[in-house]
Amino acid sequence: TFTFTTAEAPKVEIIISGEGDVFVDGGTKLEQTGEPIILPVDYEYSLTLTLVPKTGYHLEITGCGGEEDSDKGIYTTGEVKENCEIHVDFKIDTFDISSEIDGFGGNIVLNTTQADYGSSVSFSVIPESGYTLNANNLQSNCSLRLGTSANQYLLKNITTNCTISASFNIQQPLLTVLPQDSIAKISYPPFDNNNLQYAICYYQSQSVTDINLESCFNEEGELKLAYNILPDSEIKNIQNGNNYGFSLVVYDNRTGFSAGTLGTIQ
Repeated sequence: TFTFTTAEAPKVEIIISGEGDVFVDGGTKLEQTGEPIILPVDYEYSLTLTLVPKTGYHLEITGCGGEEDSDKGIYTTGEVKENCEIHVDFKIDTFDISSEIDGFGGNIVLNTTQADYGSSVSFSVIPESGYTLNANNLQSNCSLRLGTSANQYLLKNITTNCTISASFNIQQPLLTVLPQDSIAKISYPPFDNNNLQYAICYYQSQSVTDINLESCFNEEGELKLAYNILPDSEIKNIQNGNNYGFSLVVYDNRTGFSAGTLGTIQ
């Protein structure tokens, strides 16, 4: 005597997370309820899922011996012979946040180096003492906005990898000459930066129009006829006129000459 039994139809359990749509065999849309979706299928049946991530999301899927056609957004199971699970994970896209400084004089401080699609991130631009941000050179390939506090900025609605670039300028020194005393008074905001130095530079000129900062430097870019000074110094016996000029210069030991002011009589 032989007894025939019919095998119970296998079940495919589909577990969906994230933002996106799932369609079965090109038709029925599966409604996400937060619970696994159980589909009975015929023995040795191959189930086809069409998967549509929401903008800013990408798909990761495994289970039931399937293969993904990522170009078409289709996942086809192997022949289902027993109960199995498919994990559909719509993951939000993440993007890299990086920064670069042109030269010296400050830093960009990132709060994060990765950001989710559509999010905003803040960062700070911190000049070194004695420097100011060159606002025209603060740039990004992403949407850049001012933040709510000093030195703070925002990247808004991020949809790609973002790079932030910045450069800094040495604060311009001030030089006042009092002709009655032949004294040059040096004025400069206080700073704490061992990379910066002041120098007063003398140079002979054929005419007033030849007086310029470049006259302070030789062909190698080195200061000539100059000596270092400190902020709030008084330099006596300054010569000024058509045959002699002088400049107060501030330079960075890492880069050389960076900023200067011609001597003026006020």
